[in-house]
Amino acid sequence: ASAPVYVFNGLGSRGFALGPWLADLLASHLVKGTALPGEILPSRFAPPPPDAMRWHAVDMARTKALLRVRPGDAVIDLTVGHGGDTLWLAEAVGRGGQVWGFDVQPTAIANTRHRLESADVDAIVELHEADHARVAEIVPPSMHGVVSVAVANLGHLPGSESPVITRPESTVRAFASTLQLLRVGGALIAVIYVGHSGGREELAAIEEWTAALDSKRWRVEWERH
Repeated sequence: ASAPVYVFNGLGSRGFALGPWLADLLASHLVKGTALPGEILPSRFAPPPPDAMRWHAVDMARTKALLRVRPGDAVIDLTVGHGGDTLWLAEAVGRGGQVWGFDVQPTAIANTRHRLESADVDAIVELHEADHARVAEIVPPSMHGVVSVAVANLGHLPGSESPVITRPESTVRAFASTLQLLRVGGALIAVIYVGHSGGREELAAIEEWTAALDSKRWRVEWERH
């Protein structure tokens, strides 16, 4: 009878540190039947169907986050929205992890809480109906310098008629505060939309802020579409 073959390939000098994490994923897959994430499967190299979206910002952001998030980590969702990223982060860090989620809109918090409860991961998630600029104030001092990843989807609440959008001043304050919470090797990953009113102004403010960061401490990467 044929047996599956698993290959750890392409780790290289930068990716070598992923070896233990990949081994842990594979062990969980073999022993518990846990699904392997699509980001590490050979099928990701298959050509997409002709009508498929070839550039999806959220998927790209999660792929980058997956390189840094480990079970048991502390992570942050700066803009929970309907809870998609919050749930994804909670599942990524597992029962031993900790997730903080922020949103100023009660509807977003309620929708996210329901989504987390349905997935039975709400116990490790702390939701705050608060401006994400308060992140360093709300996340306990003991967790400063410990967070592995913080994510943000800027703009407005998807599918909502609410006029509330993320604002440049608040977003830049939130991002600056978040950097102080990250551990060495951690990352702040933001998806920035410019199609709505105020979107380009927010992008410009973030560009100006990142340009002023100390290049000896921080590496800034942009993926533009």
